[in-house]
Amino acid sequence: YRAAGIRMRALLSSTSPRTDIPETDMPPRKKACLTTPGLEIGESSAAGAARQPGPTESDLRRCRFDRALLRARVNTLYRDRPDHHRTTMIMDREAMYSREAWAFSMDRSSAIAA
Repeated sequence: YRAAGIRMRALLSSTSPRTDIPETDMPPRKKACLTTPGLEIGESSAAGAARQPGPTESDLRRCRFDRALLRARVNTLYRDRPDHHRTTMIMDREAMYSREAWAFSMDRSSAIAA
């Protein structure tokens, strides 16, 4: 979807004041960019189609933001690791105590029934 949006914006007329310069006053490189969108001077159409667009500033900003969020999440998990370990040990101990209590009650029930 992003690539299609970029292509659509490239095909739409720009609202930038720089594009309002009469074509006769434009340098040749600017004329070529306006008449053949996506192609550079001296570039074949096959090379233009094969060339992949690079990351934009918003892509880089979004990636930086995503990395910062992931870094914060990893730091939080790393900082909470001892607490999680302690909680796991307590839960395992409680499970062991409940199994022992169940086994004791079953033995007692068997002894009473006999």
